[in-house]
Amino acid sequence: MSAAGTWERGIVLFGDVVESRDDPEAASAWLRTLCALLEGIYAPADRLAPFGFTQGDELQG
Repeated sequence: MSAAGTWERGIVLFGDVVESRDDPEAASAWLRTLCALLEGIYAPADRLAPFGFTQGDELQG
């Protein structure tokens, strides 16, 4: 629900970097790059939330 109290539709993106535990620093660097690219492509008004990642290998946005 938006701040105005109306329902909003959107797509939630979840992803996982395969074998990220083999090289967690490289996986994190790749996810930082991907998040930056997605933030550049989608304007804040077009997003439900900022892109980010948790646990070093899971993209959320």
